[in-house]
Amino acid sequence: MTKRKKYKFRPKDGQPLADKHKFRPSHLLIFAVAFLIITLIITRKGGSISGINLISTEKKQETAVEEKKRIEISGVKVLDFISKETSSLINQIDQVKSSSYYTLAQTPDYHIFYFPPDELFFISITSYPFDEHRPVAELKLLEILAISRDEACKLNVDITTPAYANPDNAGEVFKLSFCN
Repeated sequence: MTKRKKYKFRPKDGQPLADKHKFRPSHLLIFAVAFLIITLIITRKGGSISGINLISTEKKQETAVEEKKRIEISGVKVLDFISKETSSLINQIDQVKSSSYYTLAQTPDYHIFYFPPDELFFISITSYPFDEHRPVAELKLLEILAISRDEACKLNVDITTPAYANPDNAGEVFKLSFCN
């Protein structure tokens, strides 16, 4: 039996293959420049990032909200959060139409839904502590609907929390904290 020769493949420059593919600072520089160029292109095409239309001044935002269509829910005229025109003007509203509900806001701390058949707004506090996140979610609901606290008290709003987030408050249904 004859012995086989062992071949060591090397690139033409004479360096071992492992050295040829090492990370170099020039790789990081190329990646950073490419990322910067892509970011600039995206932001210059209409001034929006991730599908959120940016409104430059507060005055313009208030005017846009006042001019928008309102709908009536439980006898209260609220901002039309269902139409697509309104949702593109209001920042930070993640609206997803499902077969039976609308998602008005979703953060790691709370989720706000609307169920049209029952005219029910449902707030789920998904982080601990319940008493800290509840008022924040309630204010977000007022902001989305563009209504006062008194008007909100006329709406059907249920607030709950899952056992994994707040075991002491789980299983209970709360109303808005500022309503009597």
